Amino acid sequence: MLLSSSSVFQSSFYPGRRNTNTRTSASSETLAATLYDNHQTKKAMYKLVGLAFCAVLGISVAMFGWTSLLWTPLGFIIGLFASANIILPILMGVPIATSYVTKKEMRSGVYFALVRAPLIWCIPFLVLAIFFPSALHWITANQALCMGLLVGFVAILLSPLSSKGRQDFRSDFDKSYGRYYTNDTNFTLNYTDPKDKSQLKQIEAVIRISSNLYFHTFSNASDVLRLHFNDGRFRCLIFCLTATMKACEEEINAYERVQRESLHFLANIVNDKERGSEIFTTPTSAEQAEKTGEIYLREYVAMWKQYDDALSDNEEETANDILCSMIHACETDEPLNDADKVRLKQLCWEVEFSIKHGSMKKAFINLMSK
Repeated sequence: MLLSSSSVFQSSFYPGRRNTNTRTSASSETLAATLYDNHQTKKAMYKLVGLAFCAVLGISVAMFGWTSLLWTPLGFIIGLFASANIILPILMGVPIATSYVTKKEMRSGVYFALVRAPLIWCIPFLVLAIFFPSALHWITANQALCMGLLVGFVAILLSPLSSKGRQDFRSDFDKSYGRYYTNDTNFTLNYTDPKDKSQLKQIEAVIRISSNLYFHTFSNASDVLRLHFNDGRFRCLIFCLTATMKACEEEINAYERVQRESLHFLANIVNDKERGSEIFTTPTSAEQAEKTGEIYLREYVAMWKQYDDALSDNEEETANDILCSMIHACETDEPLNDADKVRLKQLCWEVEFSIKHGSMKKAFINLMSK
């Protein structure tokens, strides 16, 4: 578990940490696993698919001979890509688009875009059936090839049952059809090229550090915090994200992109029923969480600028008050008073210490060097 696996996130992160409530709960640890290890889940899923395909390939060889080593994988690849482009836009894309079109958040032209890819992929099969019936007969007679096609088709058909499959499709949906949103701010998802390993590593590092800041500071501060908002803990997570971005800004490339991707990742906690209920006390959607998260993020970024300006003017007391106001904003929209400053003093010190002494920055550099 990452909360306990690296000293860079423990004793060196917050020296002098108070001893009350220091044990992280099991539910917090499971949420940490969600935040940090989604990539491990994806790898495990790919391994299971690989093992299932190897089993099917073995059966195919036993039934149809060694030529199956060629035709079954070829059929699987064709079935996978063809089904993904024909089935998923209709099976998953149309319901998503309909939910937005009915709310007038997306233009109806998205329906044509959704059916365009399936129609294009159907053309080769129609051409074969009309102009090359013998070729079509050969394909249907090739049992090893058909088995591969069937397995690829079933794999895509079952993908919506997986939360990871639904999340991946949602990401692809926003990339492919985001231009049909009536409000461009809706299209805020996945600005990173999946092949950009360096960028992905930075995003993962930011999420790890901001999540550790949350678990070491806010998760164990139930005796201090007075959260009146239904999404108070989500606000705390967003604050921790902006604090991490502030501390590591000199080391981060494509700052805005990393910040947006990290926000998108945190907002998707709501998709997990058990862990999402720990962060949101009332039902919401990942899309709504991300929209409200953007508002909180912009407010915190503006307040961090005020914090920097105060430090530049050597007004440390004002800077401390601004930092305290940011944490207080996670609790309520009531004005900050002297009693709140005293109550939140320890939390402010911990966050300020990690920024001024470079703890988070060092953690980021350490993660990027691995």
